[in-house]
Amino acid sequence: MLAAMKPMPRVARLMTPFPYSIDANADIVSAWAMMEEHDIRHIPVTRGETVLGVVSERDLWRAQAEGRDDIDMGGLVSSGPYIVEWSASLADVAREMGTRKVGSAVVLRDGRLAGILTTTDVCEYLADVLEEHYHSPNSTDAA
Repeated sequence: MLAAMKPMPRVARLMTPFPYSIDANADIVSAWAMMEEHDIRHIPVTRGETVLGVVSERDLWRAQAEGRDDIDMGGLVSSGPYIVEWSASLADVAREMGTRKVGSAVVLRDGRLAGILTTTDVCEYLADVLEEHYHSPNSTDAA
């Protein structure tokens, strides 16, 4: 007998809603301060209501290592950010994040910033799913 299939979770279920964002004109010091204050590693970069992309902790480290301490977030953000709708399939988005080798997806709802989905969010969810469906490796009856 086949088990009933559950509906595929949507990005909205796992994303961090109402993420902090930073203006394109902000400097590296402001970005570092925001990341430290909120214990985050990815910040959507905006110009008004428009999402330009995401700046990661790695981007900030690289810019500083290259001596570009004076660059603003608009100049640092990479082109072609991975942007998805909040109703997108979690499996599709996670797979595409892996294919693109990106650490986050910016989530929009009706064209406006609604959240951010990171590899950390996906990994935590995967751990929950694995624990729900498989025995613990510490269990004596695990294979």
